Amino acid sequence: MADFSYGNRGRTAAGLFRSTDGGATWKQCDGGLHKRGVGTLAIDPTNPDHLIVTSGQGVFSTFDAGVTWKETDHRLPRSVYTSSLVTSLAFDELTPTTIYAAGGFGVYRTTDDGNSWHPLNGLPNHGSGFYANPRPLAASPIQSGKVFAGTFNNGIYTYTAP
Repeated sequence: MADFSYGNRGRTAAGLFRSTDGGATWKQCDGGLHKRGVGTLAIDPTNPDHLIVTSGQGVFSTFDAGVTWKETDHRLPRSVYTSSLVTSLAFDELTPTTIYAAGGFGVYRTTDDGNSWHPLNGLPNHGSGFYANPRPLAASPIQSGKVFAGTFNNGIYTYTAP
């Protein structure tokens, strides 16, 4: 089993790193994502070579432990300030082909590795078109399709996909 670590510019090292010896040594495995920074990492619970990350340029996935990357946020809302507003990612542990993304636009779900994303409704809208900005995001380990989103000053919201 490999371990992964990530960081952004301004820290000791930027990018995504992999260790296969319990952390004694680390090798960069971000295929150039370090130039954009890596902000969030989610690992497929059934395939440790399948990762999804956020960067300053969007959401990217890999099926080869970071050797190659594919942009997977083509259908997520964009901001005039950044190319992507994703602040949190989570795999559905019971159905790992389902991935959740959260940010100022709410919570979205994909079942096809980011080729299409569908909104999950329920976060309060603050009237500006932005939602309660969920940051922590967790999929239920016992019920497929159920995800929890924590927000700043607005509580925790639960979604159950149809």
